[in-house]
Amino acid sequence: MKNIEMMKQYIRENNLTGQVRELVNGADMDSEDAIEYVYDAHVMSKKDFAAKYFG
Repeated sequence: MKNIEMMKQYIRENNLTGQVRELVNGADMDSEDAIEYVYDAHVMSKKDFAAKYFG
């Protein structure tokens, strides 16, 4: 897993904190998993993201 602090920085800089909050509150994810999921959704290719989370 990539550095969680680097992921947090990216999420803050790109105004994605609301997405993380939604996953933590609505999907009962823990915060680190939600951060990684949102980060990956924005930096990975669709194919790689789908393979990691749905494949």
